[in-house]
Amino acid sequence: MTRIARAVAPASRLICSRLAAVAALALTASVLLAQCPAGDLTLTTQAEVDAFPTDYPGCSVFPGNLTVIGTDITNVDGLSGLTAINGSLTIRETSIVDDFSGLSNLVTVGVDLQILIMPDLVSVLGFDALEEVGDDFRIGFTQANGLVTLGDFPSLARVVGKFEIDQNPSLTSIDVFPVLTEVGHVAIYLNGNLPNLDGLENLDPVGEVE
Repeated sequence: MTRIARAVAPASRLICSRLAAVAALALTASVLLAQCPAGDLTLTTQAEVDAFPTDYPGCSVFPGNLTVIGTDITNVDGLSGLTAINGSLTIRETSIVDDFSGLSNLVTVGVDLQILIMPDLVSVLGFDALEEVGDDFRIGFTQANGLVTLGDFPSLARVVGKFEIDQNPSLTSIDVFPVLTEVGHVAIYLNGNLPNLDGLENLDPVGEVE
């Protein structure tokens, strides 16, 4: 080996070592920047919802089940960084009227999406990017006399499990799913003012219907 080769080899090893260290630091930084909870999380106040981006900076893919529950809660704006929830998303017993735009970047829910027991609800607006629910989709038992239409789900194409709309006494239309083509099971019942199932014409195939 020449003197030049002997001199170059240690220098090359040093450069490789430094590059590896830089890559490791970058990976560590990215992990630290995306600080999602390790498991499930329940938010019970508006302050907790608002603090989500501060408490979990960079969290876009939520690893577990996320529950939002509490009459103090009037919006979910603090969740605007979420693009996917690997577990279930449950929103119940809040004071949200119609604005779910804090979830407008959410594309997939891995298990269930449920909106339940929401007496102030008049519509469900803001799930603009939602494309797929990995198990059940339910808007039910809302106890909302003002809920006449479900709002708008312009991107929802697939519900792997049960598509369930139930016990919404004032509901008159579900024609808000323009690209929904696949569900595992349809369950629409105890919606006393709902005259028809317009809006579900594109379902192919439809699993069981009740």
